[in-house]
Amino acid sequence: MIEQHYSPAQLCKLLSLSRSAVQSRLYDGTFPHVRLGDRILIPESSIKRVLEEGRIGGSVYLRPGRKPWAASLT
Repeated sequence: MIEQHYSPAQLCKLLSLSRSAVQSRLYDGTFPHVRLGDRILIPESSIKRVLEEGRIGGSVYLRPGRKPWAASLT
């Protein structure tokens, strides 16, 4: 089975995170990712692992009134 991959923009929408929060988490290695040319792709397995381990925290900004989307990832 082929694993689903998400772009940083899709990850922002899926987890209700700001663009800068996703970029900083990509930079610090929280979300392991793959580079294909100038594209960044985040595997679904790494997103699940981060959510299960509860590694999103600290200065991550969740938009007011929005809940993180993760129901279909579990």
